[in-house]
Amino acid sequence: MNNPKHEITSVQLMGFIVSAQIGIGILTFPSILAQKVGHDGWISIIGAGGACLFEGLLITYLLKSYSDKTIFEINNIAYGKILGSILNLGFILYLLFITGVTLRIFEEAVNIIILKLTPPIVITFLILLSTIYGISKGLKVVCRFAVMLLFSYLILFITLLLVVKYTRYTYLMPIGNAGLMPIIQGIKISSYSFLGFELIAFIYPNIKDKENVPKYMSSALIFTTIYYALSVIVSIMVFGEKKLSMVVFPVYNIEQAIEVPIIERLDTLYILFWFPTMASSVRAYLFSAYYSISMMFKTKKRNPLLFIIVAIEIIISRIPKDFESTYVYAEYAGNIGMIVVAIIIFTFFISIFRKKVKI
Repeated sequence: MNNPKHEITSVQLMGFIVSAQIGIGILTFPSILAQKVGHDGWISIIGAGGACLFEGLLITYLLKSYSDKTIFEINNIAYGKILGSILNLGFILYLLFITGVTLRIFEEAVNIIILKLTPPIVITFLILLSTIYGISKGLKVVCRFAVMLLFSYLILFITLLLVVKYTRYTYLMPIGNAGLMPIIQGIKISSYSFLGFELIAFIYPNIKDKENVPKYMSSALIFTTIYYALSVIVSIMVFGEKKLSMVVFPVYNIEQAIEVPIIERLDTLYILFWFPTMASSVRAYLFSAYYSISMMFKTKKRNPLLFIIVAIEIIISRIPKDFESTYVYAEYAGNIGMIVVAIIIFTFFISIFRKKVKI
């Protein structure tokens, strides 16, 4: 029987997925796409969003076929105990690795933008305090907070619209100028920022109204796609592709430039709403790692396990030597994440072929 403190609704699942996807990446995402695809980056985002939506629905139907089983149990059924256990261990390592890398990116962003003289390790501990508390209270609390953050995303985007009168739509012309192959390459890069929807495979048994999961899974990915696409479009229309490719944190720089009556510094307000959204990415992956390990190994002492996992994440977060190498590791995490998604989808077809269940 599921623990009541982990039981969530499909609406809360939507908030959880969005919180895992949108957070840290939005700061640098427009700049990275401008380097690879120029002013056609928004096309790559729409392509990546569509592809991830299709993949997410396949994962949803796989989980629906196995009712109240996690991907770990499904792997053991589909591949056998030995191969299934190897895959399960790989999934655990993926969750630990991507959480550590995400934590490091958050810490680097805070260190560069705000707490320039604060030791990085101190920032890491400050970031983790609220996250540890939330996770210790269960998935329900994590998801309730994630739903509240949906309003933060809307406020953050509304602040971007304040700069529309200073934009130039000609920076988006001609559409498709980058060419087919760069746009396809941009879809691959954009897919990294959509990672987070695969976490449903680890928490699915805790969803009460499973019949609504496909609808809210789709809603989450459509919301993320629109948010990313519009953020990139506004960034291009402000800077142009050449300058945008040279700016590290374009969205934050836009907020710094906006002047609003009464509010002296809009970028301070942006940070106020942006911090919780950044932490939500770390929280979603950290909870998934903690919950998966506790379920897989049937751990009874949950609090000591949580602190052990947090210690592991801090160690992983210190592996990159500097800010630039952090993004190299982030690319590794993105590649591994897409492999994990591919394995889960492959399991979907394996299940059909072996007729373990009726789909």
